[in-house]
Amino acid sequence: MTPKGAASGRTLARGRQQQRDPGRPVGSLTGPRIERLLNPKRRAYSEPEPSRAAIAWLTVASTSIAEIVSRDGWPTVYSLPSTVLEQFSDVAGEMYKRGGSREHIDRAIAATAYYLGYCRPDGMKFTGRSLEAIVDTLPNDLQAHVRDMTPPGQRLAWRHPAGYGRGLLIDRLHYTHLGGIVLGQWMRPQLAADTALGRHIAGDEFLGVRVIAHLAPASSVHYLAEDDYHRLGGCVHCRPGGAWR
Repeated sequence: MTPKGAASGRTLARGRQQQRDPGRPVGSLTGPRIERLLNPKRRAYSEPEPSRAAIAWLTVASTSIAEIVSRDGWPTVYSLPSTVLEQFSDVAGEMYKRGGSREHIDRAIAATAYYLGYCRPDGMKFTGRSLEAIVDTLPNDLQAHVRDMTPPGQRLAWRHPAGYGRGLLIDRLHYTHLGGIVLGQWMRPQLAADTALGRHIAGDEFLGVRVIAHLAPASSVHYLAEDDYHRLGGCVHCRPGGAWR
């Protein structure tokens, strides 16, 4: 037999449960641990200056991209892997001699393959080294500004097939593997120089600068002006055509 007191206690508890508001959570959500879970503090990342090693593999990647395209044309999906590995069969040895590690060589290879595979804009022609010849003819003050912000290695850019006056798009490779800092204090002065260069050459037909971070692809952006940018692929001018043809 059940004690009378126990039965009355269960009846009272059941009555309290029925009176509770079903929309309210049961229990207390207070305390320091609960507060940290409900309101996590986002870790603030600041963009450091790239290391000498990062500058080295960015230089090798951009130079390799320009050499491959000028020598072999734009690779296809079938020729891309062998083309990149052939390019780096000699480059890797030079990087080792200069103190590069296997990690830095792998990053240079990955950046080259990613750019050649995914970053070719539709309807545009790779400028190669012709843009540098134009830089040599700029007014002295603008030329000095652009030279000070010359990217590591080869300047990567695209123009309209009918000429620079019909469209110019400049690319910058970024070393970061962290999302959200591709437009930090290291990159913004470079973007300002590229924007000045592009507007001087193409005027209103300058299409902006693509900042490409192959280690954090979702953070890559198309920069048009200060506080005017969007994720890479967000407009017809920066939408990659890729090597997959």
